[in-house]
Amino acid sequence: MLQRKFSECNALHETGSVEIPLPADDPDAFLIILNIIHGYMRRVPTELDLDTYTQVSVLADKYDVHEAVEIFANFWFEKLKPTIPQTYTEDIPGWICICWVFNRPKEFKHLTRLALRQGRQNLPLGDLPIPASVVDAINSQRIDSISRIVSLLHAQLADYLEKEHCSFECDSLMLGALTKRLKALHLFPSRPDPPFTGLCFEQFAHRFRDGLYFPAAQRTSTYYYDHAKCAIPSIEHTLKKFDEQLAGLELTEHKLLS
Repeated sequence: MLQRKFSECNALHETGSVEIPLPADDPDAFLIILNIIHGYMRRVPTELDLDTYTQVSVLADKYDVHEAVEIFANFWFEKLKPTIPQTYTEDIPGWICICWVFNRPKEFKHLTRLALRQGRQNLPLGDLPIPASVVDAINSQRIDSISRIVSLLHAQLADYLEKEHCSFECDSLMLGALTKRLKALHLFPSRPDPPFTGLCFEQFAHRFRDGLYFPAAQRTSTYYYDHAKCAIPSIEHTLKKFDEQLAGLELTEHKLLS
């Protein structure tokens, strides 16, 4: 902090002393970093809860003391590693921050994959030092995947409204089923707009991967129809494409961009 890039440095050289306000710094995390820097190793905890660990990562990044804190950061990480989420939770942004600051590429990819596939809103950044390139990549990929799937489903809805696929009864059955499924996801009657708050990619993967098929449809008409086509087509191809794309971010690639 007393190097040239900080304003406090100039004040120190001009007056011989400086008062440094730290209103935004977590006091517990700041004390831990001070004890590490000054060599008071017995005062440094060997375990941290996630909130404190996140705050230490914030300050390590803010004051550029990654190397000084690194050894303890590795201890803390191994202790908390079994608690890394396997589904999206509100802890995800903090974990992504920790993995970014202390270079954990494998876990970083896993956590960003959860944010891409299970996140229901733009990533809540807060004051965490996660670069804009990472946040923008997560938000834009999530929004793009949902937008394309929503467009595809509404195109299927329009297709059944405007075209004849089978008998009136069968088409009505398919149209009603698709409409109800879209309604359950709040995609009908109004079409949602980005950033699609409340929606996530895996909802669509679960509900629409296999399409909609009704073997009893052939009993709805006394006329002969080829009921093999009485089904809403699967969007498996589109889902598979996004399955591959939403695999998580590569830490090393984004480090080069930051």
